[in-house]
Amino acid sequence: NVVTLSKRNLIEFKLVSKPPARDVLVPLLTGGGVMAIRQIAINLCTIASSRYALGIGKDGGISAAAYGIVMQIYTIGFVVHVAMQGAAAAIIPSELAKSGDRKA
Repeated sequence: NVVTLSKRNLIEFKLVSKPPARDVLVPLLTGGGVMAIRQIAINLCTIASSRYALGIGKDGGISAAAYGIVMQIYTIGFVVHVAMQGAAAAIIPSELAKSGDRKA
């Protein structure tokens, strides 16, 4: 938290309170917008496929149950994928900066 950072002299309030420059802010907002659109698309596809699977079952819901199991397996895989993506986004620039290969 901010109190701990200030006690250890790891934060400068004049830099934190200053709004970011436009050339830094635009790529951040663009990337955030793209990630939001990606998540909306994933959610819409999941909802559409769930509604379709629930409409299939004339056999007492066996198809819907099978679809539920497949969706659980997919969700586990998706969570692992997103976790690896987030870890790579943090680790790779850090390692590149340590080795001095590129500016992270």
